[in-house]
Amino acid sequence: MRNNKIISRLLIVLVIGIWGTVLVRVTNYSDPEGPDATKSQSVATSKEQGDEKGYIYVDDVRDPFYVARPARKDSLLKKAAFAKPAWTPPPFKLTGIMVTEKKKTATVEGSGGSVFFLQKGDTLAGMKIMKIDRDSVTYYYHKKKDKWVLLR
Repeated sequence: MRNNKIISRLLIVLVIGIWGTVLVRVTNYSDPEGPDATKSQSVATSKEQGDEKGYIYVDDVRDPFYVARPARKDSLLKKAAFAKPAWTPPPFKLTGIMVTEKKKTATVEGSGGSVFFLQKGDTLAGMKIMKIDRDSVTYYYHKKKDKWVLLR
């Protein structure tokens, strides 16, 4: 029983000591003129004197919210990139013109030896026959008007 009294008194003294230190720390940090107020003043005076022992921030980390915008492009470069391809004639050749009293028919040979008989207004692979004369055929192909002349 005597041991129990000694242990309980020791525990009471220990609890009072712990709570006392907690109360001292709370009152020191809540007081505006506590121990931290003198530290902040000394730091401010040391910076004013030119002593730079403070933290220096180095910006070496990539910002995850930064979106890189492409640089302005030259307007001439944009036009050059989208230049229209050179016009190429249709893959046909004029082989003959047949003339009757009412109709004129152009004989056109395609790749592989295929032969087509076309009249005014007919369309073949994007090529439209506009006019047929005795020795020439006018056609419209890829937004350009051109003429085949039949050699004799």
